[in-house]
Amino acid sequence: IVKGNRGTVSASVTLHVGASDIAGITVAPDGVSIVAGAEQIFTATGVDGFGNPVGDVTGVSTFSISPDGSCTANTCTATVAGLHTVTATDGLVFSTASLTVIPGGLDHLVISPDGSTIAAGGTQAFSAEAFDIYGNSRGDITSGTLFKITPEGSCTANVCTAAAAGDHIVKGNRGTVSASVTLHVGGVMPTIASFTPTSGTAATVIVIAGGGFPGATDVQVNELSGSFTVDSDTQISVTLPTDGLTGKITVIAPGGTVVSSGSFKVTPQISAFSPLNGASGTSVVITGTAFIGATAVTFNNITASFTVDSYTQITAVVPCCGASGRIRLTTAGGTVASASNFNVLPQLVSFSPG
Repeated sequence: IVKGNRGTVSASVTLHVGASDIAGITVAPDGVSIVAGAEQIFTATGVDGFGNPVGDVTGVSTFSISPDGSCTANTCTATVAGLHTVTATDGLVFSTASLTVIPGGLDHLVISPDGSTIAAGGTQAFSAEAFDIYGNSRGDITSGTLFKITPEGSCTANVCTAAAAGDHIVKGNRGTVSASVTLHVGGVMPTIASFTPTSGTAATVIVIAGGGFPGATDVQVNELSGSFTVDSDTQISVTLPTDGLTGKITVIAPGGTVVSSGSFKVTPQISAFSPLNGASGTSVVITGTAFIGATAVTFNNITASFTVDSYTQITAVVPCCGASGRIRLTTAGGTVASASNFNVLPQLVSFSPG
């Protein structure tokens, strides 16, 4: 209304203000949620530069959804749970609205772990996670899942046990939905009662007495695997590897892993040394086996400085003032003496009169 006044006289007319050209779009609804796989209808309204509505532009707008999903005209859907963005575009202008996709109803379960192994009489805890038809997680439902084990055994809540060796099936039920996994039940837990001999060199055959050995998959000495034979339920024979060192014996069997309380001692061996003679300060290269971790080298019982070069070599320095005699070398596996003497050559220090 436009009104004009002249003194006490006035008059009015009507002025129609129309919206200008479209300058933007608003998309509705914004911030709604749908179940995975459901559809949501959107509308687009054009506005001018002053925020005045220009009118419905849904029919001439192009709708899209990200990061996944699809739109048919102005109806959009998605199957992956999470926050999505719906965009409406009309020419050069566009606007967005948020759409949250939530997981659908329970379709299937996933029981974990699958394929685990326990010793006979041992226990395994399981968990259950729910998923909708599209694979969206509905969260952990372990506490509401009923667990059973076959062909024998029992489950207390989500912890199952069995006594008979072999594969078992653990099944989780939540209403009419269920899932199954395999539980491997091994024999009894292996034990090591003793082993003989208690020391030796490379290729020594060690006889281990104990139990639960059938199906054993590995035997180690100081964490190094050796070739072995399961002689019976209560005996295993293992050959000490060529580069073996002093350490405990480990047996890995279907029922579990056992480690000996004592160590098998790998005795060092001296096969040769060079040179065969020399004065004080001469470097002598000693060859043999099991030198790693050597703690002492002596010439005729006099301590010498030395360097461990490898499993099979040590370099020692002939000590001062020594006499001819055996070379001895000490490791955690014991002390070994050379088969022959190292001959200490006389050394001229001075002479008088000059």
